[in-house]
Amino acid sequence: MSDGKRLEQNLCWEIGIVREAKHGEAVCGDSVVVKRSRDRVRLVLADGLGSGIQAAIASTLTSTLVSQLTEAGLSVGESMCTVEKALPVTKKHNLAYSTFTLASTEGREVRLVQYDNPPAVFMRDGVSLTYPTTTCQFGEKTVLESRLTMKGGDILILFSDGISEAGRGVTTYSGWDRGEMEDYLSRNIGPEDDARRVAAEVVSAAQALDLYEFHDDTTVAVLRLRERLTVDLRVEAEDGSLLTEKEGRCASPTPENLCVTCGRETIRETISLLERYLHDGMMSLRMGEEQDAASALLTLLTERASDVRLRLSAAVSGVGEKAEESDTAELTLRLRQLLEEAGKTVTLHLN
Repeated sequence: MSDGKRLEQNLCWEIGIVREAKHGEAVCGDSVVVKRSRDRVRLVLADGLGSGIQAAIASTLTSTLVSQLTEAGLSVGESMCTVEKALPVTKKHNLAYSTFTLASTEGREVRLVQYDNPPAVFMRDGVSLTYPTTTCQFGEKTVLESRLTMKGGDILILFSDGISEAGRGVTTYSGWDRGEMEDYLSRNIGPEDDARRVAAEVVSAAQALDLYEFHDDTTVAVLRLRERLTVDLRVEAEDGSLLTEKEGRCASPTPENLCVTCGRETIRETISLLERYLHDGMMSLRMGEEQDAASALLTLLTERASDVRLRLSAAVSGVGEKAEESDTAELTLRLRQLLEEAGKTVTLHLN
């Protein structure tokens, strides 16, 4: 990728991750590390050998080291050699091993490096596209490397073999057939679906093939290039909740702006829902079932917004004001924290 390549101002990267542990295990043996720097993203999905704690340790070491070493400028071969030396040898298999997939962006280009994970799926306009790969050999290890140029609405789906092996010996002969998977994705996923919902949809299908007991650690990480949408959220101290929405234009580079005003209680309820959303990867599939103001606001902030401007009146933000005003300020700060954890770009403004 060329140096200095930047993403257009009206576009941004959206990331959705859903992880589920193998049935009977307390922790997931897969791990995902995401690093953002300005408009660039580096994402590593690793799958440790086996399941449980040992697999989690191996995958965490792998994803963390691959991310750090790539950032430091080491080659893929050098990174793999370092990772191999760092991985613990498992007692059960007498082997130090973890697969990984690396996706790093520069502008609209994605560098994709895949080692022993199922090949990523690249979707455009609801169709799975074939992308060129170069095979690199590092000793006995075979690595696939690709470079993709994405446009708005394109989706790149990375996953562990809990997806490709779903249903093996239970509802399928040899796992989820690649052609059947691509057909399912084409029928159920569109370019307007947010990344988290896409990831949850894929995991849900694998869960059904496993008869609702995951037979392996299962992880999906989705990288989606989307148009920016800024939501202006004005937080009021009044207990009454008002959720209004109107289309408009703003002077910023974003092409669209939505204005919303909410009372303190709606914000409190939205925070509770957002906390659940961050801990429950499958909650995206249940979004929209409730029609109350907090649920509507949650959907707007998590599925439609890329950027959020939180607007708090100067009186509410002041120290030593009424208890309800102080509470509103604290709720607003908590909302900002959670939205940032959800991958949103959040700014706080005092009016």
